[in-house]
Amino acid sequence: MKKLKQLLKRRRKNSGFTLVEVVISCGLLGILVLGVTLFITPVLRSAASNEANVRANLLAETIDNYINRSMRSAYFVQIFTNADRSDAYDGGAIAENENLKAMREFIDKCVDSDGKKVFELKCISFSWENDPQTFESKYMVMNETFTNPNSLIIENKPIPVFENCFYDGLFPIFTVEQLEGTDTAPDMSASSESETSDTSDIEEKKPVPAMKISTNIYTNQDMNALEFMGVGYTEFGTIKNKTINQDGRYKFYPIVSLESADPHSTTFIYYVGRKTMAAEETAP
Repeated sequence: MKKLKQLLKRRRKNSGFTLVEVVISCGLLGILVLGVTLFITPVLRSAASNEANVRANLLAETIDNYINRSMRSAYFVQIFTNADRSDAYDGGAIAENENLKAMREFIDKCVDSDGKKVFELKCISFSWENDPQTFESKYMVMNETFTNPNSLIIENKPIPVFENCFYDGLFPIFTVEQLEGTDTAPDMSASSESETSDTSDIEEKKPVPAMKISTNIYTNQDMNALEFMGVGYTEFGTIKNKTINQDGRYKFYPIVSLESADPHSTTFIYYVGRKTMAAEETAP
């Protein structure tokens, strides 16, 4: 019995791990963790990159669809690029633009049997705005409102078309161009006008009632990590339709580039469209 107690006591003293065993175990565990990390990290990076690319595609496609849906039935279009917001305020170059005044006169003349205006002036802008959620500045699509129904002067507070979270982690830049000659979207290439136009001489090309919006989307505010490049086209069917627009009454005026010194200038797209039901209900 005494020998048994001594044997148990000796085994109890020798139980546990030695320092060498602990060091070896830690080393093996470290190698295992490193191997798992090296395997998982590229997978996580690839997943994050794919998510950013999908979201960038969705952002560009959604904006393009919004522009198309809003403007394809426009009767007049006038675009200002490289502009300051002050240009669209009272006394600014945009507010004094003769084409916009002609668009306003057209609206005032077109009334229904009840004397209500049939058309209204609308404006979409690509404005550099601060995101209050992330405290980052970026270009966003804005709906501009006017100081009164008969004014060419916009309010100083644009309304975001999409929620700010729609742009989280994405920083778009938009470039607007007026198409010329046969430089049209692929789905417009079958039109009779494109088929008959002569492309042999570039100088013969003339502006057509369609615009091109190029969208570059970055994943940082410095705009040096390009995630997506895309192009969208909007054809103004009413302006182009010869049956409706025989006398050239409806127009896509040449794009006006102003002289903003701001590196983050604003693009304004003014257009005349039919009055919506909501606009008629809120009109005074």
